[in-house]
Amino acid sequence: MNIYIVAASDGEKDEKRKLRWGDYWFKDSLSKALTALGHTVSVDPGECDVLINCHGSGVENLPVHTFNVLWVIGHPDRITVNECLRYDAVYSESDKFAVYLRKRGIDCGWMPGATDFVAMDLPKAFGKVFVGNNRQGRGGTPMRDCIAELN
Repeated sequence: MNIYIVAASDGEKDEKRKLRWGDYWFKDSLSKALTALGHTVSVDPGECDVLINCHGSGVENLPVHTFNVLWVIGHPDRITVNECLRYDAVYSESDKFAVYLRKRGIDCGWMPGATDFVAMDLPKAFGKVFVGNNRQGRGGTPMRDCIAELN
């Protein structure tokens, strides 16, 4: 099966900055996993059977010839019911957000994200950890708000 994966980081023009985006690595890992299962990850949406939008931003023109999947891995505040209705399948990385969408009439499944990240063998110094960046102030939730949520 030919699969095309969309991530918000696709729009980042600076290749070094792109490496700072979490969804860049999410897409990279997903691509490797799908390839290992025997699928082809396409660089051209015109050649795909399935389109997976790892939501961080919307896709304006979904191909009509593909099975279109919305996987909400980021920016749930930007999701609308109308956007969800454009997809053949909708999933959320958050079980709470999946419930939220189902209450609004969207058949949304819970599909938690995974990683192929291998943690270093170091002693834990803290009970809580925040992993993220603010892309030097370009978009996203302010870092101070994220950290305040942890306290």
